[in-house]
Amino acid sequence: MKAQRDIAAIAQRLDPFLLKHWRFILAAAEEGSFRRAADRLGVQQSTLSRRIRDIEDAMGATLFSRSHAGVRPTFAGRRLLGPAREILAQASQAALAVERAGTAQDGVLRIGLPPITSGARLTQLLHRFLQVCPHVRVELVDTDPASQCQAARRHELDVVIQAGASALKGEAGLDLWNEPVLIVMAERDVLAGSPAIDLDELAGRRFIFMAGDPALPVFLNLLAHVPNACFSVEPLARETNLLQLVALGQGLTLTTVSVSSHAPVTCRPLTGQGLPLGAVWSRSNPNPALTRFLSVARELRKYLGHRCAVRT
Repeated sequence: MKAQRDIAAIAQRLDPFLLKHWRFILAAAEEGSFRRAADRLGVQQSTLSRRIRDIEDAMGATLFSRSHAGVRPTFAGRRLLGPAREILAQASQAALAVERAGTAQDGVLRIGLPPITSGARLTQLLHRFLQVCPHVRVELVDTDPASQCQAARRHELDVVIQAGASALKGEAGLDLWNEPVLIVMAERDVLAGSPAIDLDELAGRRFIFMAGDPALPVFLNLLAHVPNACFSVEPLARETNLLQLVALGQGLTLTTVSVSSHAPVTCRPLTGQGLPLGAVWSRSNPNPALTRFLSVARELRKYLGHRCAVRT
């Protein structure tokens, strides 16, 4: 207990001293001269000498023996050199870690994924971000949109990619792009002969979906604009079973990515329609990786908008 009190007392006496004062001690020991140490550190010799004397007074021990030939660490001084180097090394590592985190060179970015199966554009966005911030770890979270938004408010998620409106009350939002919608149909379906499908061509058609599909509310909202469309939600466990029903002509279904199946089905894009994707985040989230991610997202949005403008 006495040793702990002694250490605490010494630490308290050393509180006024800065990291640069420990550098004074190391430089003096390595150079063997206060003058050369001061020249090396770019300070006045009197300043360096005075600060080392202050440390000696605080510790109650002489750290350097002084002579006309220069200075040499005493036994007590030599005992101090190792811990002084550790202090400076740890301080440098801490400063580097803070700098890397503060400039998004390091850290974690937690992203909530949309309920739909995202296509190549989201992959492109993540790829571009990791090119800019290769040391940031990206975590992808796939839960229901409501809980994702709550998690973003608590900063448990940094950003949420949503289908539909891109902003929530009290939060920040950014429109990203429209995710293409594909109509999945039997190969012999009358619509299979068209390269693309207009929304009014789906009037009166039947659609089938899987129970529990997180994208179901998004797709049903889109079908609300189709006259006389009907739909059924089937208690299916796998997408392959849904595609079998489509192949049998029991109805159409929707997706945002091309399907790969042994069932005789085909996909056609829905003309002029897409599911708008947006990013939502908390305005008070301080994560610098989020700032860089949003910057990359804006650049990609501008690039995609330019390509669409060129094509039209």
